[in-house]
Amino acid sequence: MDKSTYSPDNLINYHTALSLVDRMENDGVINKKEKAILYTKIAEKYGLNPNSIFAA
Repeated sequence: MDKSTYSPDNLINYHTALSLVDRMENDGVINKKEKAILYTKIAEKYGLNPNSIFAA
């Protein structure tokens, strides 16, 4: 694990991306299954373990 994985900037960017996915689901653009897939991909992109307390 890179020290910057849990840096404030990385976590802010990660949660911002999740917020966009949440909005897409709320607007009916994606469904729950697609949301789960995107959450996993975003966690991978930002280097977070999906089981981390910092992951959504």
